[in-house]
Amino acid sequence: MVFIYDRKTIKKQAKKALRVSVPHFMLVVLVYVLLTTGVEYLFDMLSYGGGFFSGVVATFAIILLYLFSMVLAIGFANYALRLTRGESTGISGLFEGFSFTGRSLGVEILTLIFIFLWTLLVFIIASIVTSILMTLAAMAPLVLAVILYVICGLVYVAALILCIFLAIRYDMAPFALVEDPERKSMDCIRRSRTMMKKNQSKLFWLRVSFIGWILLIFLIFVIFDGIGILVMGPSQLADQLNEILSGTDYTVMMTDLDNFVYDIEYQLRWWSVLGEVVALPLILWLTAYMKSAAAVFYNFVSGYDFHQYMNTPVDEIDAPDDYYRSPSDDPQDSGQDGENGPDGDL
Repeated sequence: MVFIYDRKTIKKQAKKALRVSVPHFMLVVLVYVLLTTGVEYLFDMLSYGGGFFSGVVATFAIILLYLFSMVLAIGFANYALRLTRGESTGISGLFEGFSFTGRSLGVEILTLIFIFLWTLLVFIIASIVTSILMTLAAMAPLVLAVILYVICGLVYVAALILCIFLAIRYDMAPFALVEDPERKSMDCIRRSRTMMKKNQSKLFWLRVSFIGWILLIFLIFVIFDGIGILVMGPSQLADQLNEILSGTDYTVMMTDLDNFVYDIEYQLRWWSVLGEVVALPLILWLTAYMKSAAAVFYNFVSGYDFHQYMNTPVDEIDAPDDYYRSPSDDPQDSGQDGENGPDGDL
């Protein structure tokens, strides 16, 4: 199913959903981060240096943590989808995935398996191609060899882009599951692949459109790390580094260099933490914004007539007339000329 849409309108609807969220989606994101990244950080602290967690216990705890995070990710998608459809779930919606844990794990694990297999296949082919090109480059004149090496680099770039687009095909599977929890995991994967046919680039550019906010967060981190370096004194750091590099004993030099880097990281730690605290509201808002936009995107590719839940007349939204076209409005999409509709093969 191919749809006509306007990226600005999708983002506009995502922002509108955030404004009516109760509790605010930022709070839900904070809980989600604390229960995933926060628990993982706490686990790392407890297991550092063979502490409380070690050996078999550590391995078992890591597996449980990843499985818990997978199910919670489905609940995260559930909250976003319900929010963009005007359905009140409360923060309990974040834990909805645990009511169908098996299918939640199935979707997440199958997605990882398919992405891994596709990535493996693509890079095996890319490695074979580049090996042939490098063999030819070794026997070619200098200019031709340089050209062949450049082509090798482009082959790997193309492989990476192809892997991204292949992975995007599975991004709608969590939304497909929470939309209908009775769906089998593999059916959700198939539904996602079907809906994303010819739509991968739309979702890709939707995500790229957030790059400005991501760069702003990165800039905040750089600024606070830069302030920390200025406080430590760049000239003093340069003198210490020159003194270390002027040593004649390689082993001693590398040990001193490791200690030098560790001291810098230790002193910058609190500046980095301060930068994270300052950037945290923006990170929470951006995460909620991007997830809501992905949910709105799913509403479009799934044919959900979502403008009704927002109580917004269509003529008040800046979008083409066929932006809200229902599949039933088109004989080719509705299956009037055949037995199957847009999802007839699922």
